[in-house]
Amino acid sequence: MPHITVQMFEGRDEKKKQELADSIAQTVIRVLGTAPEYVSVSIHDVPETDWDQKVYNKFMEKPKLLYRKPGY
Repeated sequence: MPHITVQMFEGRDEKKKQELADSIAQTVIRVLGTAPEYVSVSIHDVPETDWDQKVYNKFMEKPKLLYRKPGY
């Protein structure tokens, strides 16, 4: 039962968020062989001014959990 949480800058419309969630879910289903009814995706909008404090710094404190590191 994977649940995926996406944190991203705010400002994208609901259609784009739904498209992203559906695409992520399809990838999880394909890669993990999970049944579609067990996959969920949530999206959390984060103001750009809060990004470092609320997202970036928290993951950099636990680098083993970050499987794809940003290039900035």
